[in-house]
Amino acid sequence: MLDTLGKITYWNLAAERIFGYTKEEALGKDPKDLLAPRTLHESPLDEFLKPHLSKDGKTVGETFEFDVIRKDNTILPAQLSFSAIEMSDGWYS
Repeated sequence: MLDTLGKITYWNLAAERIFGYTKEEALGKDPKDLLAPRTLHESPLDEFLKPHLSKDGKTVGETFEFDVIRKDNTILPAQLSFSAIEMSDGWYS
């Protein structure tokens, strides 16, 4: 889960197994910095990983495919999709 600033606020056990980062390592991080290969840091992917400030964000309900990098530097194909939930301090995705 990402907060209104685009930082990871929830990281479950499945994410730990898949990506190799513990919850403590992932919380508060920008997912682009944690999971995107350096070649994607200045790409259109950056637009998809920006915060989504409303339920009508342009990526909500869409699915995107790209590679991610695990903690051990293994590259994995991934699909990313966003949904939105309103919390007391704003919209989370």
